[in-house]
Amino acid sequence: MDKEAVTILHAVPGRIRLTLNETKEPDLDTFLDIHGVEEVTFCRITKSLLIIYDEDAISEKALLSEIRKRLPDTILLKTRQTQQASLLTKAVVDITRKMNTSVETKTKGCVDVMFLAPSVFVLLGIRELLRNPLKPKWYDFFWWSLNMFYWQSKGIGESIAMPVEGSKYDPKTLRKM
Repeated sequence: MDKEAVTILHAVPGRIRLTLNETKEPDLDTFLDIHGVEEVTFCRITKSLLIIYDEDAISEKALLSEIRKRLPDTILLKTRQTQQASLLTKAVVDITRKMNTSVETKTKGCVDVMFLAPSVFVLLGIRELLRNPLKPKWYDFFWWSLNMFYWQSKGIGESIAMPVEGSKYDPKTLRKM
């Protein structure tokens, strides 16, 4: 039988957030029984479990071990941020932030670069369509604008799920190795 994946979304000393694929709310007392756990909350919308713990009473590694024991039919995965940005990428992001601040100031907060850039592509796509209705170049602009809107709403820097240290599961298939 395949196991369900539980992903560690965020972990800092004293606080850990997990996402659960289960449709029902977990028994929070199961986690409150762990020595050092102070508070446990579950969000039905995001299906995430937030555990606040005393880092002096229990380490993160020991807490994850206890969570693994209490969720025997699951695979515990951790997230790893994607590769560090290059200096050029950091420079472009910095310039974009400065431009964004300037645009927001001049428009008194009505427009920002994250709206303006895809909108320009939409307008260029419409212009190209009107100029050359037989040449399908206009879809490139629509594709870029829709892609930008998508990534704007999705968030940049998606995380990658990986098995927790000591796990015996293949990270790609999530099956036992």
